[in-house]
Amino acid sequence: MNRKLISEKSGEISCAEILPDSLAGYRVPGEPFSAAAWECGDILFQEMNWDIHIRYSNYLLQKDDRIRIIDDRPLLALQFILSNSFYGDWQGLGKRIDHEASFNLFYVPRLEQLLEGSKGSRVYSKVEFQFPLHQLKLLAPHFPLLEHLLEQMDKGNPALLHTSNQVASSEMLTGVRQILHNPYSSGIKKIYAEAKGMGLLINALDAFNKNKPAPPPRLTHFEAEQVYQAKDLLLEHIDSPFSLLGLANQVGTSKFKLNNGFKEIYGVTVFDFLLNSRMEKAQFLLLETNHTIESIAYLTGYNDPYSFSRAFKKYFGVSPKYYRDRPFFFMLHSNHNNNHS
Repeated sequence: MNRKLISEKSGEISCAEILPDSLAGYRVPGEPFSAAAWECGDILFQEMNWDIHIRYSNYLLQKDDRIRIIDDRPLLALQFILSNSFYGDWQGLGKRIDHEASFNLFYVPRLEQLLEGSKGSRVYSKVEFQFPLHQLKLLAPHFPLLEHLLEQMDKGNPALLHTSNQVASSEMLTGVRQILHNPYSSGIKKIYAEAKGMGLLINALDAFNKNKPAPPPRLTHFEAEQVYQAKDLLLEHIDSPFSLLGLANQVGTSKFKLNNGFKEIYGVTVFDFLLNSRMEKAQFLLLETNHTIESIAYLTGYNDPYSFSRAFKKYFGVSPKYYRDRPFFFMLHSNHNNNHS
């Protein structure tokens, strides 16, 4: 591993091919990894050297710590934050807060990043996609922000596609997970990753072109934690969800603040986040299990199969049965008629 990790409390962290139990569920099977356990927590890194190079990082802290990450390799990557908020100081890019479900494209000639981590049970997780430069140059004339980023890279200057991140839709995040955990053998896996990855890149660039830039992060660390606690409760009780008031009371905030917090981090209201999560769970249960459609309706919080089928068709454009009968088609073509992301 080319990265050097230095803990503020413990000094340099040595990595090895020994997987910490706490992060075993985050490993991409069949791919090499490097990991470490030190007094403040555990780390898992994986790099997939496919046509699209993928860097996948997971941290779990048992104590508060600050970790300096140094990597002398130039890095031009599309970054997605999959879990938690990353509070960091990037050499050349300054102090940044990258919330869960956000994404951006960046370039640094040399990575030196200070991450501030807090003790907790929630894993800090992110993935970076590195695309062949010739492909980015082909896209640049169609996306002015990308063209400017590549000009800065040619001058050796650290740069972001935009100073503000965009919020990833549930569809984009599903695409990221499908790339990381696709079930195909090694040859098809790489082809699948490249096809999905290029679609993800174009969708990301298009989002920056079409959407208004998000305002700078306003949530305090404590308020972001309240949002994540509420999200965890929603997902744990997806079959019998809380009311908005009940959820706000559970995490010690108001309905107004909780809804605004969800909008800042996830780009949607609490209700729409719940809908997206229900549909994502339904999608998984249809494709990966033998549960009946009636059973899936109850497992995703619907009172009857008819209500579930109607909501599913409105979201995906097809019935649950039609979706289940064509799994490969929908893995490759994950566009749906969702207006809530």
